[in-house]
Amino acid sequence: MKWIITILFPLFSFGQNADWKELQSMIDTAVKYNGIVEVKRNYTIDFPLVAAKWDGKDYKQFTIQIIGYATMWDVGQSSVIKAKFKDAPILSIHKGKGCVVKGINFQGAGVNGRDSRFSPYCAVAIDPFRFNLPRDSGYTPLRSYYRGSTSKGGSTGLRFEDCTFGEVVVGAITSPNGYTQNAEMITFQNIRIGNCKVGIAGCQPQEKMNRVINIGCWSTCETLFGFNLYGETKPGNWVIDGVNIAGKVDNLVNRSSHGYFPLYINNVYAESLLSIGHWQSLVGDALTNASINFRYPANGEPLSDFNLSGGGVSFVNCDMRYYIETKSVPILVAGTGNTYSSAPHMIYGKGLLTDSNITRYTTFKEQDIIISQGRAVIQGVDKDMKKGDLITFFKKGNWEFAGQGLVDSVGEGLFYVTSVSSTVAKGGVYGSGRLK
Repeated sequence: MKWIITILFPLFSFGQNADWKELQSMIDTAVKYNGIVEVKRNYTIDFPLVAAKWDGKDYKQFTIQIIGYATMWDVGQSSVIKAKFKDAPILSIHKGKGCVVKGINFQGAGVNGRDSRFSPYCAVAIDPFRFNLPRDSGYTPLRSYYRGSTSKGGSTGLRFEDCTFGEVVVGAITSPNGYTQNAEMITFQNIRIGNCKVGIAGCQPQEKMNRVINIGCWSTCETLFGFNLYGETKPGNWVIDGVNIAGKVDNLVNRSSHGYFPLYINNVYAESLLSIGHWQSLVGDALTNASINFRYPANGEPLSDFNLSGGGVSFVNCDMRYYIETKSVPILVAGTGNTYSSAPHMIYGKGLLTDSNITRYTTFKEQDIIISQGRAVIQGVDKDMKKGDLITFFKKGNWEFAGQGLVDSVGEGLFYVTSVSSTVAKGGVYGSGRLK
């Protein structure tokens, strides 16, 4: 037995590499003395970094500054923390008060990492620990954070500046544990989002006055701002000011505010965005001062199901259009209760294409949509139908929008549709129609 322990003990206690040991040691010292960690060089770590103060019974409040020399434009030259693992946050801060993380380039090992509701693979996790951690949390029992927090108190007043979050499932997340509260007055400023599934994620309604100021994403990202996806899946109060999007971002936001608290997004420039996403509110959410250019499909790439779904959101001074000039593809909105003002390009004929003016369509009979070689075959044709016309699909038996596509070619008694959006491309029975 002694021989076995002698062999296994080093693997258990000393398996982490020198970079991790150096950084974690500096963090532990800074947490103890409310001090500063200076990240002077690049690090490659094989184990998660944790800033937390454990007293033997629970986590206690502390403050720390982690300061590097990177900027949001850094391309891997300065203060890079590169993770080799894919199943836990690169940096966790639990119950921090007034902590500052500045000038750090966080790089993960890939967007195919752990995507758990309570513990997604991320660059930064604020308040990730909880009492009786779920089995799928993804944390390993090698450090004190295996112990769950017995109180609901969380972090307040944390500030992240001039940081990059890339090659992870989620860039930064607040309260993913589904248990703790607070995570309020958090500020993300001058942030660059690299390849991620979700850029910034909020999880619970105690999050108040959380701010994102100047964020850029010029890479691949499924949803830049994701709420209702992780942890408690309830929305808090967030204010976002200054967004620049290019590359291949699919959705600006995924959010259902319900009757909780509002989300305000202001000053947005989006280039090649697939969709605003799903956004629903009963508390006055708003998008203001935005110039959004939707991604027009090339080489048969799919359109979005909708340019926007949801309702109850105000759009003020919003210029929304496809990136190329086309009069045949309007902005497609599913949902009711949105309000629009000063939006000169959000038009087709007399206004937006929404449920309220669906009478502007002529419809074809409901039929089974089969996708073959990237195209759908639709029986029936209008005499003036031409290549590039927008075709919309409706759910069986009602007039609810299901998706869209573009006329590719017209045959005898039928026509072909390409760039079919993802929901319809899965197949099924749909009605279809087009603008008169």
